[in-house]
Amino acid sequence: MPEELIILFMQWIKFAFSVKVPRSLQESIRKIINESKPKEVNTMISNLAKTLEEMEQKAEKRGIEEGEKRGEMELTGLSREEVEKMKEKND
Repeated sequence: MPEELIILFMQWIKFAFSVKVPRSLQESIRKIINESKPKEVNTMISNLAKTLEEMEQKAEKRGIEEGEKRGEMELTGLSREEVEKMKEKND
């Protein structure tokens, strides 16, 4: 692929990811792209994939935690605050 197209591709990726990812990861993505040279596109894509995987794992963890909290509330009939207070007492 010609170097000009690779540079355009890298700019497009930077824009696309900066719009759709959480702010906490935007700087990491910009850094990966800005520090990559056109001949290092494979490395850049691998690093971006790792960053996206990290983002997905964090989102999954948050979803599981939220689901656990909702389940506790449904089982006990208590509010989220009441459940949290009971947990604090037990710690």
